[in-house]
Amino acid sequence: MNRLSIALIFMSLFFVSSVVADTITIRADVWCPYNCEPGAEAPGYMIEIAQQIFGTLNHTVDYQSMPWARALKQTRSGKYVAVVGAYVEDAPDFTFADFMGTSTMIFYGRKGDKWKFDGIKSLKTIKLGVVRDYAYTTELDKYIADNSKGNKVQLASGEEAIEINIKKLKKKRIDIFIANDKVLAYHIKRTGRLIDDFQNCGLLSTDKVHMAFSPKNPKSTFYAETVNQGMKNLRKSGDLKKILEKYNVQDWIK
Repeated sequence: MNRLSIALIFMSLFFVSSVVADTITIRADVWCPYNCEPGAEAPGYMIEIAQQIFGTLNHTVDYQSMPWARALKQTRSGKYVAVVGAYVEDAPDFTFADFMGTSTMIFYGRKGDKWKFDGIKSLKTIKLGVVRDYAYTTELDKYIADNSKGNKVQLASGEEAIEINIKKLKKKRIDIFIANDKVLAYHIKRTGRLIDDFQNCGLLSTDKVHMAFSPKNPKSTFYAETVNQGMKNLRKSGDLKKILEKYNVQDWIK
């Protein structure tokens, strides 16, 4: 066997071992049903999708939760491979897989509240609760930035941000908060509250959510394409439907 053949064998072995050894580190704040508690029986449908897709290639998914701003910052730096539940506006420099669901953001008030969202100007009459470092819409993000130093806009942080805003609403420290309708419904079910305790005060936006890969990772394009192809396979096999049914989520592709 000549030296070239030996070199090719070693290169092939290195490539195979690197594929087998890949650990896909995913970070995000808990945002059920998209991504839930790490290690739980139901870790979130986006996490289960990632586990199925990368698992078929012998990759390991390492999912942990952390505040959203830190997840974005450290994934952007290359410390982690990906985030889940991202809008393109959250991190336009990341490499995005095809969308994996939608996020409908609603203004919620106390039961019986008569206030209705009617554009940014209508926010001037209320105290608003939002989540720190979330991307909403261009107009609303500017309004938040311009008003967050007073009490007109109050920022909740951490993995229990939605619970913080609910408690502030009950104590009348805020009048309205913004939440994803699926996330709020999941949180209410988990905490034993009633959806009827909250008044839907208007739609802000509906956006696509993605798995997004670090701009510093040289394999990000490959990983995104792997997810895209894997989604097609899961949909065709019926496995995607089984995952989504666990979370009472409908397939976003009709």
